Amino acid sequence: MAAAVAAGATLVPEAMAQLGPADPGGRAVQLRRGRESATVQAQLVLVAAGLAHRCLPEVPAAGTRIQPGSRIGAGCLLPVATSGPQDPANGAYGDGRLHMAIGRHGYVGLVRLEDGAINVAAAFDGAALAAAGGPAAAAAQVLHEAGFDPLPALTPAAWQLTPALTRSSRPLAGDRYLLLGDAAGYVEPFTGEGMGWALMAALSTTPLALAALDNGWDRQCARDWSRSQAALLARRQRLCQALALVLRRPWTSRFVFDALRRWPSLADPLLAALHRPNLHGAALPGSALPGPAQAPLSTPCP
Repeated sequence: MAAAVAAGATLVPEAMAQLGPADPGGRAVQLRRGRESATVQAQLVLVAAGLAHRCLPEVPAAGTRIQPGSRIGAGCLLPVATSGPQDPANGAYGDGRLHMAIGRHGYVGLVRLEDGAINVAAAFDGAALAAAGGPAAAAAQVLHEAGFDPLPALTPAAWQLTPALTRSSRPLAGDRYLLLGDAAGYVEPFTGEGMGWALMAALSTTPLALAALDNGWDRQCARDWSRSQAALLARRQRLCQALALVLRRPWTSRFVFDALRRWPSLADPLLAALHRPNLHGAALPGSALPGPAQAPLSTPCP
């Protein structure tokens, strides 16, 4: 954020943004913060507004499809005061490795950070989350099913929940706006690639955005963006989704982990695919990085 401001961006914190009408010269964005409101004009709007974005009510064709059975994300931070050196769980979760507990209705990932706190990230079936009475109880149940040591500090922790995770948005672009990051679509994040997908999308935006600012917007820009994102993310998201589906079935999970325990090299192709940078589509055909131009408007919105 500081780098964006240093490069010339104007930060408008704690503001709600809504895409307004387009005209031949740009697209309006309506900003509201408390009782204050303003309308700004941009040659191009980058919508990086997260899973439950509500920025596009003026675009009738825009919509988000949530996959049936999509899980709910949850996370919390167990501070040093409750997970420090005297914590009995320190022996189980104190080596800095990533621990992943898989249960019948979700999974829980844990890692001890450099300052001693434990970062917890999880995904649960919606019905199981409600039946457990909340994310702390659901996480404790998953840890128990997987044979992990209990973490009493889960109960008083401040949990954050996400909307349903696996979803797709269409279209990915329209008249002078582009969707990127989680707003463009997301799959269950077992492999932890969500941030990587968002960063790759941001990189691939640059040549198209600058070309659109220099040469003017046309419908081909939207088609190029949709094609670029399909090439950039489709294969990786399919891999992540397939792995998540396998891990939802306890017998397949046991089979996979037993096989990997006996033959660890079987995981090499999967790990290579997950770790390999994929910038295919970052430079669109026929595009070049032009010189400095007016930056497109990029504003967060809930």
